[in-house]
Amino acid sequence: MKVYFSRLGERLGVSLGPPEMLVKKLGYQYLQTGRSQLGISAFRFNVDQHRESANAWDSLAEGLERSGDLPEALASYRKAVAWAEAQHDPSLAAFRKHLSRLEAAQQKAPSH
Repeated sequence: MKVYFSRLGERLGVSLGPPEMLVKKLGYQYLQTGRSQLGISAFRFNVDQHRESANAWDSLAEGLERSGDLPEALASYRKAVAWAEAQHDPSLAAFRKHLSRLEAAQQKAPSH
């Protein structure tokens, strides 16, 4: 996907990367087929390409949560909320809900 969009950009004379939503869909496709590490890699790439996207951070957080990396998932959910607040993102309430749910689950979890 990276190569395709890079070559397309060269032909058009612009720097071009894969669209955020396309990479997000790929990441979720990987998650749904049990290839969570590939999904997380796609989400990390998306965050690298779209640092200020609350949606990209939220997707990364979900992938990390599903894989069991709860501390990093919490950090990513917090970044999603922060970016959404800064940009008055219409999905802010959903991002806050995801963060609150995981924070509550972490508080209920027995500590070892």
